[in-house]
Amino acid sequence: MTFGVRLCLCLLLVFAVTSSARNTISFSDNEVALAVKGRSLKMTLNDYGDPIANRGHDPSQRNKNWGGNGGGRKG
Repeated sequence: MTFGVRLCLCLLLVFAVTSSARNTISFSDNEVALAVKGRSLKMTLNDYGDPIANRGHDPSQRNKNWGGNGGGRKG
């Protein structure tokens, strides 16, 4: 019985905290505006571009068969 009471109180506390959080207005995937009385703040969340391949990594042919069993790493 005490577990149920603790669970209800914990859920009520979580609901109260999430309900009292500041409201955010979402523009797109990368931008969010924070609504504050009299002011607004617009920020960009995506600082980096799309991932690209590493141009400097091109293993040579002689290193492909090194190790004998098809791979140098184990794990």
